[in-house]
Amino acid sequence: MKNSWHQIVNSILILLVGIFCFFSFNSKENKSEEKHNTSQEMDLNRDQLDPIKNSTLDGASKIAFVNSDTLKKYYLYYDKFQKTMFNKEEAAKKQIDNKYNSYKKLVDEYQKAAPVMGQREAAEKAENIALLEQEIMMLEKTLTDQVSNELLDLQKNYLIDTYNYMQKIGTELGYDYVLNYQIGGPIYSCASKNDITKIVIESLNKAYNEASK
Repeated sequence: MKNSWHQIVNSILILLVGIFCFFSFNSKENKSEEKHNTSQEMDLNRDQLDPIKNSTLDGASKIAFVNSDTLKKYYLYYDKFQKTMFNKEEAAKKQIDNKYNSYKKLVDEYQKAAPVMGQREAAEKAENIALLEQEIMMLEKTLTDQVSNELLDLQKNYLIDTYNYMQKIGTELGYDYVLNYQIGGPIYSCASKNDITKIVIESLNKAYNEASK
C-alpha cells in the first residue's frame, strides 16, 4: 500500500515537473521571439531615420560649387542690376532734393521779407510754404514706393534669368547640383576640384550677352 502511494506521488511530481518545464520553455521561446521582433523594429526605425539610407541621391550624383562673392564681382548681369538700382535711387533722391531746395529758398525769402510784409502777403506766402512742404512729403512717399516696386521687379527678373541660365549651364556641364558658397555662409569647405566658379562666370556672361542682343 505504501509503495503504491509513493508511486502515485512520484508520478504526480514527475507530471508537475514536466508541465512546469513545458511552460517554462514556451515562455522563454516567446520572450526570445518578442526580443527578436523588438530588435527588428529598432533596426527598422534606425533605417527610417538614417539620412543616407533614405536619401534620394544614388551616390553617383555630381555636385559642384560656385563662389557667390566672386560671381557677383565679375557677372555682367549683376553689375548692370546694381548700377540700375543705384541710378533709380539717385534719380528719386535728386527730385526730392530739388523740391527741398525750392522749399528752403521760399522759406529764406519769407524770413527776409517778413518784417516789411503786409498781413495778407505774409499769410499767402506762409500758405505757399505749407503747401510746398506737403508736396515734398507726398513726392517723397510716391517716389519711395515707386522705386521700391521697380527694384523688386529688377531683382525678380535678375534672379529668374540667372536661375534659368544656371539650369542650362549645369546640365551642359553634366552636374546634378550646383551650389553657391561664400564666407560666412553655411558651407565651410569646398574641394578645389569641385569649384567651377570661373567657367560658370564665363558661361553666365555669354548667356547674358546673347540674351541682351
